[in-house]
Amino acid sequence: MTHTIELISIATAVIALGTGLVQLRRRKESDLAAPLAMVMFGGGIWAATHSVAVLADVEVVKVVATYLRFPGVVALVVAGLWYCAVLAGQRAVPTRRVVGLLSIQPALMVVAVLTDGLHRQIFSRIGYADGMFVIDYGIGFWVHTAYSYSILALGLLLLVRGLWYSVAGHRKVLVLALLSMLVPIFGNAISISRPEGTEAFDLTPVLFLVTAGFWSWIERYRTEYRSVPVSTNDVLTALGDAVTVLDARGRILQVNPAALALLTRSGAPRVIGLPWQDVVPHDIARALDGVDRRTVTTPTGEVLDIRITRLAVDSGRSRGSVVVIRDVTELEQLRAELAELAIRDALTGLYNRRHLEAGLRRAVDEAADAGEPLAVVLLDIDRFKLVNDTYGHAVGDEVLIDVAHGLQRAVRPQDVVARLGGEEFVVLLPRTSAEMARNRAERWRTTCATRQVRTQAGELQVTVSAGVAELWPGATAAELLDHADRALYAAKAGGRNRVEMPEQSVAGAQAPDAGSVAQVP
Repeated sequence: MTHTIELISIATAVIALGTGLVQLRRRKESDLAAPLAMVMFGGGIWAATHSVAVLADVEVVKVVATYLRFPGVVALVVAGLWYCAVLAGQRAVPTRRVVGLLSIQPALMVVAVLTDGLHRQIFSRIGYADGMFVIDYGIGFWVHTAYSYSILALGLLLLVRGLWYSVAGHRKVLVLALLSMLVPIFGNAISISRPEGTEAFDLTPVLFLVTAGFWSWIERYRTEYRSVPVSTNDVLTALGDAVTVLDARGRILQVNPAALALLTRSGAPRVIGLPWQDVVPHDIARALDGVDRRTVTTPTGEVLDIRITRLAVDSGRSRGSVVVIRDVTELEQLRAELAELAIRDALTGLYNRRHLEAGLRRAVDEAADAGEPLAVVLLDIDRFKLVNDTYGHAVGDEVLIDVAHGLQRAVRPQDVVARLGGEEFVVLLPRTSAEMARNRAERWRTTCATRQVRTQAGELQVTVSAGVAELWPGATAAELLDHADRALYAAKAGGRNRVEMPEQSVAGAQAPDAGSVAQVP
């Protein structure tokens, strides 16, 4: 029976070494391949040397084989931890610091094994006694065993932690890895608990190889388990939004890299465990006082959308909260640009008719409430159709743009210049009387008449006609604009290149009738 078990162990070791080579060639395809290969190599060495130690009859061969199993044990234990770490979402290649720390015990173990004949700390007794090959464990063996169990326990804890933080779709592979790893650990616990001075079968390496073979099978051939599980930490790290998790007292439990970059601007060397209000920039803290969502513009011009989601149990008691901060600066800039485009004339860049109508209604209400004057000037380019017919619409567009820019440069900040349509423009003049508006319109008319417009067809000279109207008590925005339009009609009828304004608008005493506008000279 003994020979059969050990022969099976040797065969398993050969298969493990071959499988390890296959996994090693796949190390660029899968992050789990390299640790799996190392597990296979370590388990194969352990199983082979143990089998030789049991099957051999020569004492020196049995002793040497027993000592040679330790490199396989060390490699298997370290590789098991590496595999668990990668599966739990840690980096695929350990840092130099981690590799250095994990190399300390194997180096000490090599020295202890080579010098065990001098101090007998690994095996206090090893060899034949009364016709039986016996092994008694020394303190060094138990220290090595305790260290190995600690490493494997750390691997199990990483898997358990991965279960807690991984997304639901990847938890099954962690459960399978966890359960399969417990099997050889229990088997080893039974093997090393044998009575002192006796030799027993050690199925631990075979069980480890069975576990490694199962890991390799599900990673290689089961598509749904092939990828390294994604943890919630991976998700948080990938997010561009700043995510901060707070406990019920408002202290920081977890931050993703984006949140850490934001919070550390305030100068805090560390943030975990600190009250969120003490770490977050003051402008954000003030803006969120008493609210769970707000858009904040920082002193540097960033626009941040901030949301606080409260976490509560069924009883309603707070378990904490999640703060998500998203940089929406570009989005807000785009929104502002789109809003501006919606109220601008595409050709001239002036305000369009829709914006003018809304602004005019608002200006009329404000002027009426404040008892202040309000004037409107309606301008039209003279004989503009002739320009289009003679030089083409491209030149006509250049004329429109030149006149529009000239008006825009000539007005005050509070004035509004809009393109009403075609070759007509409107200038809204708050706190301006009819006479003042007429004087200003006259200056614009004179400037336009004496200025040459540069176009593709050469320099052209154009003139404008203007109609001026002032708001009278009880008038609406539409009535005011219509009054200016009839004044413009009078300017056109009077010979063009002139400014007209009804006498009633100058007096501002009453609403004009239709006939009074037509009689303006």
